[in-house]
Amino acid sequence: MKSEEISFDEAIAQNAREPYVIENPINSRIFAGVLIGVAIFALIAISRVAEIGIFKRAFYSVRAASNMNKEISIPAPRGIITDRYGELLVENELTFSAFIRVSDMIKNNEKDKIIEAFRNDFGISSEDFLEKLNEADLENVEEIKVAEDVSREETIRLNAMNISSISVREDYKRKYKSAIFSHITGYVGLPRKEDLVANRKLNLIDTIGRTGLESHYNTDLQGVNGKELIYEDARGKLKDLQKVNGPRPGKDLKTTIDADLQRYFYERLTHHTNLRGQNSAVGIALDPRNGEILSLVSLPSFDANNVGEYLAISTHPLFNRAVSGTYNPGSTIKPLHAVAALHEGVIDEKVQFFSRGYIEIPNPYNPDLSSKFVDWKPHGWVDIRSALAKSSNIFFYAIAGGLPPNESWIINGASKINGLGIDRLNEYWRKFGLDKKTGIDLVGEANSFLPNPEEKEERTKQIWRIGDTYNVAIGQGDISINPIQLADYFAGIANKGKIYKPHIALRLGGEQTQESAEKPELLIDLSEFAQEFREVEKGMEDSVYEPYGTSKLISDLPFKVAAKTGTAQTNFNTRTNALFVGYGPVDAKNGPEIEIVVLIENAKEGSLNAIPVAKDVLEWYHKNRLTKDN
Repeated sequence: MKSEEISFDEAIAQNAREPYVIENPINSRIFAGVLIGVAIFALIAISRVAEIGIFKRAFYSVRAASNMNKEISIPAPRGIITDRYGELLVENELTFSAFIRVSDMIKNNEKDKIIEAFRNDFGISSEDFLEKLNEADLENVEEIKVAEDVSREETIRLNAMNISSISVREDYKRKYKSAIFSHITGYVGLPRKEDLVANRKLNLIDTIGRTGLESHYNTDLQGVNGKELIYEDARGKLKDLQKVNGPRPGKDLKTTIDADLQRYFYERLTHHTNLRGQNSAVGIALDPRNGEILSLVSLPSFDANNVGEYLAISTHPLFNRAVSGTYNPGSTIKPLHAVAALHEGVIDEKVQFFSRGYIEIPNPYNPDLSSKFVDWKPHGWVDIRSALAKSSNIFFYAIAGGLPPNESWIINGASKINGLGIDRLNEYWRKFGLDKKTGIDLVGEANSFLPNPEEKEERTKQIWRIGDTYNVAIGQGDISINPIQLADYFAGIANKGKIYKPHIALRLGGEQTQESAEKPELLIDLSEFAQEFREVEKGMEDSVYEPYGTSKLISDLPFKVAAKTGTAQTNFNTRTNALFVGYGPVDAKNGPEIEIVVLIENAKEGSLNAIPVAKDVLEWYHKNRLTKDN
């Protein structure tokens, strides 16, 4: 059968009868999204090119050159620290340190070799090493210092390992003369991550001050590192060595410290505390006329050359008790309260109180019950001078908190005594600067704690009572201040009102510091209380020269001294801190030139523990400084 043929025209006709296929256009938002993505990518690329080629051109030029040329930092020696007569307290010792060039370590894949080398030769764990790497800003840091004080034998072993990214070069380490000065000078260490974040100029080959003067004056002592370029060919062979700039040493620091006095004070304080099985104490000597610290001792002390050995010791030798410790002032607060009571007219110099050994305060809710507040012993009739000399508690209970009607018979010279009250006590604590830090040029100065009714009620949910006022009147209870504040407030009595900023820096880089200029920095001027200060000073003199005085053991010193002792009960009355503050010569034409503070923790015999130390130090100062100066 013959098949039918389909002509071209018929084929066209058949297709014409089929429905048309409609093509939908692409959504315009897709094109817009693609364009935006391309634009963002282009913007990022252009920004990165601009950052590399314009803003960081110099940096990346150096990094590019460093593929063949190595830039090495030359450590700058820190400024030395001396006492007031030029004796070295801290100096620099030439040593060797091991450095790692980070880019070479990464390029040559030497990290594992380096970890093994430092673990075997220096006892540096892989965790410590990786921590150093993590702390480094690897985009900007060329080198890190891994080990200090590398010995000759260790250098030979490192070189024998042929690790290209390790170099052992000359460096400086701090040499601290003696543990006697450690809490003054402080110590240095390598920067931590937070140090690098806070100061972008630091790098991991620097050393920075951690405590003491090293920390407070770190920027001045640090100096500026030098730079050296090592030119190599493509095979790493040395072609040339060029010093770009030499290191600039830090500024030297001359202090107010009298090194001989510091040694003697430290030895006497250590001797007396060891005799009685004590180990924590503070000794301060300053010139009240200008705030210069002549000696500052905190026991126990530490060797600043080997700080790591003291980190886990229970007595906390790294803690500077002289500036960072806070203590109940005990009876050393009484001269301040005496000034306040005289100035406010609560009493005059003739008013007396009878101390039979205690006073009784009736219970307002139960008249048959009463509270007793004791003196440390019966003193009989006392006025302001004898109360200071004998350290009568009853006298200061009365002038601070007042007396109830049942005790009005112990008053002679006034009909009744209302007392200063806690608000006025707080006012006078602030007048003497006890509410704020002195600003001494050592890190870590502690804040005082000055109690008040609102704070107590918020903290304990109990109201302020008359017994609380009596406690703070004699330096007990919640009141606490640091030893530097105590020294500065007594300097105000010695100067009849002028309280200067305590300081240790005398000259920095050959120039006088602001505090040590011809006019030292005056913190507080209480000259309006000059008359009250003279009256209080008489009581402090009687403490030394009257047979009933608590400081009579120093009455045979060869110059005139005013003093106040203190005993503070701590740890729920299970421990006793002994305090002594004294100054002289009282009758010097230009005012007393030395003040001594002695504080001994857990002193079993109370203030008697502190007096022998103070006597020895004052006697030494007269023989070796007052007499020689004259």
